[in-house]
Amino acid sequence: KEAENMSGVTLKANYGVMLNEMLDKENNRKGYYVMNAEDPAENVTAEVKITFEGFQYVAVYQRGERTLYKLNDGVLNYQFPEGEGALIIPFN
Repeated sequence: KEAENMSGVTLKANYGVMLNEMLDKENNRKGYYVMNAEDPAENVTAEVKITFEGFQYVAVYQRGERTLYKLNDGVLNYQFPEGEGALIIPFN
């Protein structure tokens, strides 16, 4: 499953995921909410590969905590257990 052309963001996943793009108009920055959209009763983990063109880092906000990641050629590989999601903000 693949989604493309959301402002330079490409997403590939092994299961169904939801991807929402949000804009902070005050700071003119975009953030992305990604969530495992499979039925929680199925107990599947979505393995996601997200490419952020032109960015070197992301801040991932999940379960009330922020974690910073350095991207590898703009790519973030991440896993989402059933019913879980995260806010991801790319930056340089």
